[in-house]
Parts: sequence; structure tokens; C-alpha cells
Amino acid sequence: IQLQMKLMTKFQFLLEGTVQQGNPTLLNEIYTELYITDAKEINEECEIRQIETAAMKAVTEGTPINCNDIFTPIPKQDQLIRTVLTKGFAGIGKTVSVQKFILDWAEEKANQDIHFIFPLPFRELNLLNDKKLSLLDLLHVFFPETKKMDIFSGKYKVLIIFDGLDECHFPLNFQSNEILQDATKEASVDVLLTNLIAGNLLPSAFIWITSRPAAADLIPSECVHRLTECSAGSATVLEKMLSQAESGEIPKTLTQMYTHFLIIQIKIKHEKDYKMAMNGEDMILKLGKLAFQQLLQGNLIFHEEDMRECGIDVIEASVYSGLCTCREDLHQRKLYSFVHLTIQEHLAALYVHHSFTKNNINVFDVTEPTHEEKNEQVPMFDLHKKAVDEAINSKTGLSDLFLRFLRGFSLKSSQTLLECLLTQTE
Repeated sequence: IQLQMKLMTKFQFLLEGTVQQGNPTLLNEIYTELYITDAKEINEECEIRQIETAAMKAVTEGTPINCNDIFTPIPKQDQLIRTVLTKGFAGIGKTVSVQKFILDWAEEKANQDIHFIFPLPFRELNLLNDKKLSLLDLLHVFFPETKKMDIFSGKYKVLIIFDGLDECHFPLNFQSNEILQDATKEASVDVLLTNLIAGNLLPSAFIWITSRPAAADLIPSECVHRLTECSAGSATVLEKMLSQAESGEIPKTLTQMYTHFLIIQIKIKHEKDYKMAMNGEDMILKLGKLAFQQLLQGNLIFHEEDMRECGIDVIEASVYSGLCTCREDLHQRKLYSFVHLTIQEHLAALYVHHSFTKNNINVFDVTEPTHEEKNEQVPMFDLHKKAVDEAINSKTGLSDLFLRFLRGFSLKSSQTLLECLLTQTE
């Protein structure tokens, strides 16, 4: 009961901004069901190619599955489904679907055969990268109310949810990691994860993992009993919303769509505090610098000192609650992040593009350019080539989507929007 109440309180609202001045919205009021289907195999093709392929597929392809039924076998299927891997493109709503699944359980609307649900997002697990602890201790860190419960007695049905595999910083060495079967034995978090997913540790537990397509192959296929894929279905609502944009045109690219979103956030900021000491363009570019630096390091969560290093005042940044969010960790330390990884990737690409086009600076250059080089016009191709090289060598930072945003900003179709954005922020 205590765990259910905690999860209900945590997931009944979608929150933007800081806890103090955030804008809570009831999840049940705005939730739109994702179209989830059985997927045949993990596609190792790059994410952008998969988006293009998916756009050409019929929406009805595949066997549809209700989110609350992802562990229910289809008719005539006898095999127990222990581990489900759900893949879907960035921003499609995987995390919100997880939250709705948990909320329905906590409100006793669905899956009442499950006794405990433990959501363990990878971006929060990353903070324990250097820790050694037992599985029992790990759960106690995130759910201290379970300390007096005999969770692993075999009497209870347990579901552990790992959201955001693409944000994982652990190597997930399924082949070389030691085999661990004792939930009270200490080990690295990486060892705990691989043994949980492989079924060596707590084999009776159910596991749900969500991921972008590009990272889905981090989990060996033999460890996955059901592979599902989610898509957004109809785009009618999105078209209606975006058709009301100033230009009167529906965005034709992902970069345009996210830039429209950024323009909307700027308008909201002006309504909140039109007389901000710092102009909006300066703040957006500083947020972009922060986004890029943290992305290079593979960081999705950062601290106040990281913001200060980029010249960002936390109070001023809080006005942009549609872009940044703040919460406290288990030790009451403030942690900051962008509201979604795609927002961080978009802002980072905007900063890289603006630095190159306005200041003739290639942020990927490791050496300081000479005075002559600063005045020399370098082709955009050089920037894109270095960005691709950096992304290829990056295991956790720069993604296909970052490259797509960066390329998108260089298109003529994006220039008008960029001018509108930077005019709006002044």
C-alpha cells in the first residue's frame, strides 16, 4: 500500500519546471494511448533510416497490444513472458506509457496480480555507476519503504521497469560479467543489471525495458521474451496544433517541429517575465552550450555548478520550465535536466550551428583557431564531417538525432524559423 501511494503521488502528474513553480498536469487527462505491436526482430539500422521506413509502413502492421497487456501471451502462445523490450523513436511517448502503466496499477485499475512495481530509470541508475551494492540494497536506495518487506521470498509477483536503455552508461557485459544469483551479495550495478535481465538474479521477477531503436541490440535476443514496437498512430492532433503557428505552415522536418516548440517556449517565457535582465537569445544559446557540453560527456542529469559554468543563473533558467526541469535526489541535492533528451539534442545542435554560422567557430576543433583562421570562411561540410566523426567515436553522447538536427538547421527551410526564433528572443 505504501509503495502504491508513493508511485501514485509520483506519476499522477506530468511536471514541467521546478517542483516549486512547476506546472502539474494530470496524466489521466492528457494521456494518448500509443500504438504498440509485436516486433519480429531488433533492427540494427540507424534510427533515422528506421523513421523513414516506419513512415512508409501501414499503421495497422503487426499484432496490436494494449500497454497494460504487454506481459499477456497472445492466444495459443504458452510461453511465459518474463522480459519485454519495447522500442520506439525518441519522443514518441515510451516514458509516459510506462508512467501510465504504473499509475493504472497504483490506482488499482489494472495488473492487480502484480504485488510490487519498481521503476528504475537508467538516467537515475547512472548516478550509481561507481557503487557496489546488492540488489536488495539497490531497491532500498530507491524505495526505502520496502526495507521491512520480504520482497524476494517467492510469495510475490515483482515487476522491475528499466526505462531509457539508450541513456544507459553501463557497459552491460552479458558475456564477461560474473554470474550472480544471490540478491544479498554486493556487486557493481552493471553486474546486477546483466544478471537481472538474463534471469540469473531473481528469475521469478518480470522485467520491462524501453529503448530507442538504436540501443535495443544492447540486450541479447535470447534474454528477450517479447519485443514490442510503439508508434504514435494518427498525427491529426499534432497537425492541428502546428497549423496554428505564425507561419501557417505545418513543419515538414523534425528540426522545424522542435524549433516551433522552442518558439512557443519563448513566447511563454515572455508572458511570465517580459522584463528579464538577460535577453532570451543569450539564454537560449547558453542553454544550448550546456546541452552540448553535457551531451559530449554523456550526461543527461547535471548540477547547478554545470549551469554556472555556462553563465546560466538557475532562477533565470527556471522561467524556461518547458525546457528545463529540477528535482531533488535521494540526498536532497538539486538535480537538473532538460525535459526530454530530444530537447537537449536539439538545443545542442542549435548551439553548434549558431557558433559556426555567426562566430565562425567549429566547436569540434580541439585547437584554438588562429586570427587568420577565424576570418577564413570554412564550408559547412567541414562542420558536418567533424560532427559525424565525433558521433561515430562517441558511445554515449552524440546520436543520429543530434546529427539530424544539425543538418536540418543548415537547410534553407529552417532559416526563416531560426530568424523568427532569434528575433522572438530579443
